[in-house]
Amino acid sequence: MCEVGFNEPKWIHTQRKIVEPARLLTAREIEERVCEALGCSHEDHLSISEKVD
Repeated sequence: MCEVGFNEPKWIHTQRKIVEPARLLTAREIEERVCEALGCSHEDHLSISEKVD
């Protein structure tokens, strides 16, 4: 017997957990929802301290 959705990408399950069909989410809201869905902590974004040539 074939499992339904056996070839569906695994990321689609996380995407379904964070999507808000009624409106667009802010970047911060997406970050929070992804971290919650994956059970990870939120980390600060990396930045470059000096100009790179």
